[in-house]
Amino acid sequence: MDPKTSTCLEAVRRIADMLCATAIWDRDNRSCNWIGASPLASVPTLRPLGFDLYNGLGGVALFLAAAHAAFGRPQYAETSIGALRAAHLQAHSVPVSPSDLSIFEGRFGLHFVTGLIGRMLDAPAPSIALPDVLHLLAQGTGRPHSLDVMAGSAGTILGLLNFEPHGFRMHLAALASRLGEEILGQAEARGGGFAWPPRTINGAVSGTVPLCGLSHGASGMAVSLLRLFERSGRAEFLAGARSAFRYEEQAFDPQLGSWPDLRAATAAQRGFDAWCHGAGGIAIARLQAMRSDILLRDHHRSVAITALERTHEALCESIDSPQRDEGLCHGTIGLAEICRIGGRMLSVPTFSPKVDQAAATVAEGIIDMGEFRDWPGDVVARPGLMLGISGVGYGLLSLSGMRLPSVVTLFESFA
Repeated sequence: MDPKTSTCLEAVRRIADMLCATAIWDRDNRSCNWIGASPLASVPTLRPLGFDLYNGLGGVALFLAAAHAAFGRPQYAETSIGALRAAHLQAHSVPVSPSDLSIFEGRFGLHFVTGLIGRMLDAPAPSIALPDVLHLLAQGTGRPHSLDVMAGSAGTILGLLNFEPHGFRMHLAALASRLGEEILGQAEARGGGFAWPPRTINGAVSGTVPLCGLSHGASGMAVSLLRLFERSGRAEFLAGARSAFRYEEQAFDPQLGSWPDLRAATAAQRGFDAWCHGAGGIAIARLQAMRSDILLRDHHRSVAITALERTHEALCESIDSPQRDEGLCHGTIGLAEICRIGGRMLSVPTFSPKVDQAAATVAEGIIDMGEFRDWPGDVVARPGLMLGISGVGYGLLSLSGMRLPSVVTLFESFA
């Protein structure tokens, strides 16, 4: 085992041990939770984790299941299952909400991650009943809901097409197609392509200018349509994805060398250049397009290289910043994972040194001082996946060479 891999795995083990040690169990020792800071709040508050995949119990359970697969320690599996039980109890105790279709924020995401964990663990996890999933989806699609990857039906499509166990997929593919048709029906002609205004795509996103990027923007819509095209062969899904990319391409700012953050008051402001907004997520979308859209493969490759080069620059800046965020969503580990995947797929070896440096820098900080930087200014670490320590551990496992369902590629392999 090379030193970098050994360092990453030691940091992962310490993260998993810390999560097991700080879990708060119920009186029967069957379910557990953690106290974390509220996500992205101007004045963070401390509260028990919710049930979701993005920053809640589902994501912590996923990381601990992966850690069990890596190390075989029974306490990792036990705590993963305890977190999953707590998540399902919590989900059943709250009313149905517009976000329940979401793979990252809703109950559908909890069903999705339960399937992944069931595959990872050799101990029994909470079971999934197809009628429960179908009932949830019927409720969600019958109510007003978002359309984007993060909170809505574009993300639902990605989950439906990658659902575990595999036997469910034939029952869910038709629903995925109907959600794709809904996405196409809500598109507006903008800039020679298709776009989705923020309040159409997700009422929680501010502004009036349609966004670029993966989480709430054109790339996210394109990815869902491309995966539908791969599975169904329906030309309208491919055409819709191409139109979304055309809108995004006309927004590219050569002076910035990147795509602007169109949530901002001025479109001249550069965004995160990360997975959620900006070049990182756009790179992931174009890597998907290289596989799905063979006729335009060279064009998608060109855009992917531009996006990856900017993501690599952002990774270099993140490593050197004393205020860096280290998480998966818009931090060092997420940037490193995107560069690792893109560099391997496009045979760009120049990305590897900084990817290795990023992994080593984050891992060494955890080993030496127990340090983890998930959001500058936080005084309490976040346990969760996309904004917290579980995501750092999950990313370090992937960077050390372990094959895991990739969060940053939206659970798809481009190999």
